[in-house]
Amino acid sequence: LSFVSHQRKSFLTMSVTSYYGRLTEKQYQDMRHDPDGLAQFVTGALPKENLLYLDKAAPVIAWLLSPLKRHEQAHFAAVCRAEDLDNFHKPELGPEPPMDEILIPLEGRGEKDERLDVGMGPACVISTSEAKRFAEKLAAIGESELRQRLSFQEMEDAALPVDYWLEEGESIFSEYVLPLFQQLQSFYTTAAQEDQMVLVW
Repeated sequence: LSFVSHQRKSFLTMSVTSYYGRLTEKQYQDMRHDPDGLAQFVTGALPKENLLYLDKAAPVIAWLLSPLKRHEQAHFAAVCRAEDLDNFHKPELGPEPPMDEILIPLEGRGEKDERLDVGMGPACVISTSEAKRFAEKLAAIGESELRQRLSFQEMEDAALPVDYWLEEGESIFSEYVLPLFQQLQSFYTTAAQEDQMVLVW
């Protein structure tokens, strides 16, 4: 973290990605006993439609839907702007909001399985019953709800891993963020319909 501010932001956000995998209970148990089990998703051993990659859209979606994410991101942005981390003072952001449940299906902030790690930390395991519940929760979120917090100036200031909000904000939202959110909704809906678990990493 000794980079100057703009370099620090680039370094910290360039690898912000999210993967989601659908699988049966049996596949999950088999995967836990294979050192390279989770890698089956990204190597093509499992059907490609069972894997969803949201690139850098997931943190943006989480920011739009979660007060906690916005609070955390505001702190991160302050760190990015700091010229001297040794003398950095935490900004006055008020009390931290409680954990938003939506961050579990979005960012995998739930129970982890230490046996499933491809180098980005252990995967969050969402059971079949929870996948069904989250499918309903996600399906109930429409474009209008996402747009309620859509503020291109705030998003530019938040140091999100997507840039150019002031110049291209509407197209970024409508052509990138929204379609990927709809893919996530469909992904969880399919998992629910097929009685599958979901892994998030």
